[in-house]
Amino acid sequence: NGQHLASGGDDRRVRVWDLATGGVLAELKGHSAPITALDWSKDSSTLSSASLDGTVFVWNSALHFKPPTSETTENPAKYSTNCSTMLSLQCLPRGNLVAVGTQGPVS
Repeated sequence: NGQHLASGGDDRRVRVWDLATGGVLAELKGHSAPITALDWSKDSSTLSSASLDGTVFVWNSALHFKPPTSETTENPAKYSTNCSTMLSLQCLPRGNLVAVGTQGPVS
């Protein structure tokens, strides 16, 4: 988004990096399998993450992007799918929909 970079991988965590300092702004936990896709909303108010566990999490920037040592009681929005291999994810411009690309049939 110009100020932050999001990364995710085999450790099942999403990290949000501050591009100005190069430090980790937030470490987001919740997925139970590797992260396969990430996308920011158009206004950067949310970050969505997809995982091989078949879930999509939508993280609220104001609530979840805190230093890794801080605790938050707010949970991200979690959506379960019947897709085990989500390969891409995109937040649609209106901000209330997330599109997911998968391999194989969708049930």
